[in-house]
Amino acid sequence: MDDRRAFLSAVGACVATGVAGCADEEPSAERRPSDSGSDPASGGDSETPSGPETAVEQWLTAIDENDLKRANERMHPESVGYPIEEQRAVPRIAEIDERPLGEGLRDVYDAESVSPEALIDEWKRDTGVDPDEHASVYVDFEGDGEIYYPTTRDSGAKWKVWGG
Repeated sequence: MDDRRAFLSAVGACVATGVAGCADEEPSAERRPSDSGSDPASGGDSETPSGPETAVEQWLTAIDENDLKRANERMHPESVGYPIEEQRAVPRIAEIDERPLGEGLRDVYDAESVSPEALIDEWKRDTGVDPDEHASVYVDFEGDGEIYYPTTRDSGAKWKVWGG
């Protein structure tokens, strides 16, 4: 692993590829079968991301609804692709799943033979960031497969999408 910039570039390319591949579709009125517009874990307040999955879902919904101000509020300002400046259609979400950070790093680095723990240790050593402040979120889009979205906490401890 070269350095933080290489990691961020790889993550950004991964995320940009995922969302950019959806650009030719029409925005969806109904995004997810179980989407009620609120997050029970946060007391029903869908405006404040209570976790990595919620942050990614709200970010994708805001992009799809062409609410770029809200989409950019859900994105870390130091991430690749910030700010989002144009609407992108987002396919219907089948499932959103938070997974261990090491799994996301394995996908980004295409390092199936390296243990997740070793990747996390090396990533922490290379970047100097706290792995507990990051999470791997995978979104399974109906008909388009699974895409990885890295998330991180900002200085206010809110979850944000990293890359886009």
